[in-house]
Amino acid sequence: MNEPSTSGLALSAAAAPPADGPRFARTLGHLATVRQAVEGDWGQRERPAVDAAAAAAFRLGRALPMTAADATYELVPQIDSAKTFVGRNGTYYDETWRWMDWRGRRWSWHWPALLSLGGWFAYRRLSWQADACLAGLLLLLALAVNGVWLRVLAPTALLAALLLGLFANAMYLRRFRDAVAASAASTGLAYHERLRHLAAAGGTDRAAVGRYYASLLALGVSLLAMTYWLRGQLALAL
Repeated sequence: MNEPSTSGLALSAAAAPPADGPRFARTLGHLATVRQAVEGDWGQRERPAVDAAAAAAFRLGRALPMTAADATYELVPQIDSAKTFVGRNGTYYDETWRWMDWRGRRWSWHWPALLSLGGWFAYRRLSWQADACLAGLLLLLALAVNGVWLRVLAPTALLAALLLGLFANAMYLRRFRDAVAASAASTGLAYHERLRHLAAAGGTDRAAVGRYYASLLALGVSLLAMTYWLRGQLALAL
């Protein structure tokens, strides 16, 4: 059986990856091509030649011209940016988001988003989502005290809570990616300043949780008082 030469390996590796991909991705493509070419007994017997071919492929990838994708990649903080952005419980979200990416899913289960009545969104600084939860709860309360059947409102509220539990991690992931893109676009900032920018965009806000529940209580009581003043009663209907 004819054994391939080392020069043939380098040529195959150079031809395989696309010419317009990011430099680091093309480097990985070269190495993967080399690995596929030398799988089997021959690769084991000719280990020095295999290592030399892999090194040549890596040098080739490094020598390729930098593209716009490479420039963007190098502006992203070269650390575990998910944990930098999330702060507390960063490992959980990092692993969850990786699992979602690997599985190609847009959802995963998240109990705090389901059970907190929107407080988790305020805690994680997802402002418009927290505002939407607050408005939704007040709308349900207004409908309930104005005679809309509770047997209709209860399943609606349950469905909304289930959707929050399913898609909260995806919404948080989207905000994280937006923060990474904004940090990478800050070309005038030094590396450590971009890190501070990313950390400041994320994190948690306990005060926002207090404001959220205080607003929910105050607006809810005001709504009940106004309804009673206008109608003379609170009309609950099963």
